Amino acid sequence: MALQPNLNGMPRFVYAVAGLAMMAWGFFFADPGFWHYAWPILGASLLIAGIVGFCPIMAMLGLGGKKN
Repeated sequence: MALQPNLNGMPRFVYAVAGLAMMAWGFFFADPGFWHYAWPILGASLLIAGIVGFCPIMAMLGLGGKKN
């Protein structure tokens, strides 16, 4: 069973931009420690979701995608 994309258009773009922003924040502005590593990891997951077009959390909640 293939995963159906559930992010289209503007939400996909917002995910990618938010992911890049979170990664930049973690690399350049976060204080050393836990958040210095957590922000880039969270940002990378959003960036990947934006590029691929599939968000597992939205799929679990039944949001996004095509309506039947």
